[in-house]
Amino acid sequence: MPDINIPAQLVGLCGMATMSLSYQINNRKKIILVQTLNNLFWLLHFLMLGAMASVGVNIVSIVRNLLFVNRGRNRFFSSVLLPVIVCLAYVAAVASVWAGPVDLLTMGAAIINTVSLWLKSEKKIRALNMFSSPMWLVYNALNGSVAGIITEVCVMTSIIISIIRFDILKKEKPVKKA
Repeated sequence: MPDINIPAQLVGLCGMATMSLSYQINNRKKIILVQTLNNLFWLLHFLMLGAMASVGVNIVSIVRNLLFVNRGRNRFFSSVLLPVIVCLAYVAAVASVWAGPVDLLTMGAAIINTVSLWLKSEKKIRALNMFSSPMWLVYNALNGSVAGIITEVCVMTSIIISIIRFDILKKEKPVKKA
């Protein structure tokens, strides 16, 4: 049986908890802040596993979150160039530690997540992240991240629950009659 690196998996489970929690929040800024903590856990997890492409991706993601949470403050934080620059930083981070085509999964998932977090709609954030989770699931399986595999199953379940809770069952406010 291969070594599953219990300490790394425990750190990953902390990442799982914060990721799942983030999808139950219905506020863009709070989603981003909770996902910053999530990225820190995953950075440590993948460092312990030696999956360096994801270490780079999570470093860029932490910086991205700190920039994106300030969207609307001024022209720099509101510029559409900001997510483009972040996506280019993902490409550079992965290229600098390239270990093979599997690294494209972590880069692609991070780019999808970046686009989703740039959007102002919590509904669109949830929907787009349904596309990045399967990429992470495969990446985790190929890199020995048991916690990551469990996480992505839980994240997809959490996103589905939040879509039902906030987007499907959310009662519309009644229109006041004049």
